[in-house]
Amino acid sequence: MSNSLWSNIWLGVKHNVNHVFRNRNPYKEVGFSVLQLKYIKHLPKHKEAQVSFLGKPFFVKNPREFIDVVREIFIDKQYLQQLPENAVVLDCGAHIGLSVLYTKTICPTARITAFEPDKYNFQLLSKNVAAQQLSHVVLENKAIWKEETTLQFEGGVDMGSHLMEGGGEAQFASSEAFTVKTARLRDVMISHAKIDFLKVDIEGAEYDVLKDIEDQLYRVDNFFLEYHGNFAEGHKLNEMLAIVTKNGFGYYIQEAGRVYATPFYRKGAKPVYDVQLNIYCFRP
Repeated sequence: MSNSLWSNIWLGVKHNVNHVFRNRNPYKEVGFSVLQLKYIKHLPKHKEAQVSFLGKPFFVKNPREFIDVVREIFIDKQYLQQLPENAVVLDCGAHIGLSVLYTKTICPTARITAFEPDKYNFQLLSKNVAAQQLSHVVLENKAIWKEETTLQFEGGVDMGSHLMEGGGEAQFASSEAFTVKTARLRDVMISHAKIDFLKVDIEGAEYDVLKDIEDQLYRVDNFFLEYHGNFAEGHKLNEMLAIVTKNGFGYYIQEAGRVYATPFYRKGAKPVYDVQLNIYCFRP
C-alpha cells in the first residue's frame, strides 16, 4: 500500500477524531471546558451564583437553563445577523441578558432598549449588563403589551414566566404572581424612525401585541418572533404570518421547543403550550 494512501487514511482518521472531540464540547467556543460545564450544571437552582462568561462575571439562578440558552444564542447563533453601526435594537423579553450580550458581541455600538417584566430576572439582567460593562443599554422592568397599564404577572426564575390578561384581570393564581407595569410596544416603536432589530419573546402575549403594532412594522428591518400557542388557536398563527407577509417580510420557521416527543401519542402530556415556534422575519 502506497505512502500516499496511508497518509490519506491517517488524515481522514485525524479529521474524524477532531470532529468527535469538538462535538463532545461545543461550549469550548465560548470558553467553557467540560469540567466548567459540569460545575455550572450542578450549581443549586434558585440560588444566585456567579460564573465567568466571556472573561467577565455573569450571574445566574437557573444554571441548566443558562447552559441551554448559551447554546441557542452563542453556539447555534440564533440571532446572528449583520447590523449597522449604532443599530437600534428593541429586546422584548431580555430574560437575564444573554441576548443583550450577544447583540453587543456582534454589534458593539448597538443601542439597545431591553424589556424584562420578571422582577427576579430583571435583577440579574441589571447585574449582568453592569458586570459585562455594556454601554448604551436601557433597561425597563416592564412587560410588553398592547396598552400601558398594570397587569398581574406569573414570575419566577425560569423562562416560562408570563403575564395573563382577560377582561383586565389576571386569570391565574400563583405564589409567584405579582403586579407589573406594561409598556405599549407600538408607542416605543413610534419613538424610533428605524429599528434595525426587533426581538419579541413575550411568552404568549405576542398575538395581541403583533396586531397592535401591525402598522408600525415598516420601521423594522429584522424581526424575531417567538410564538406560543395551543392546537385550538391555529388561526392566531395564520393571522400573525399574514401580518408579517403583508408588511413585506419573508420568514423562516423553526421549532423552538420539542413539546411532544411523540405527537401522535400525547397521553399524559400537559404542556402550557402545544406549539412553540421561532419565526425569523427579514426583508427579502
